[in-house]
Amino acid sequence: MRSGCLQFGSGWSNANYWYAAAAASSHPIATKLLQVAKQAARGHAQLERHVDNYGSSWRPDRFVGLCAEAAASKEPERLSYCARVMQAEFDLLLEHCYSQL
Repeated sequence: MRSGCLQFGSGWSNANYWYAAAAASSHPIATKLLQVAKQAARGHAQLERHVDNYGSSWRPDRFVGLCAEAAASKEPERLSYCARVMQAEFDLLLEHCYSQL
């Protein structure tokens, strides 16, 4: 196994590991992602409260926690919210990478 390719844990704990390794809360897309998360939460009191607790910076650990809870509960509203924010994160990361070419 090559150095640097080790993964620890699985599932949600693994997501938190890689977010921390990438310093995701300070990544160039973090501000935009927080804006997207706040916009996606509008009209859903529970989700609005959740994302408001992030303060002024993206909190990937809290987002992963919400997604883990949503997956366990299978609550459609939270699952849909998590999927929208994950898709936005992917899109923003691709845009960021492309802008670096």
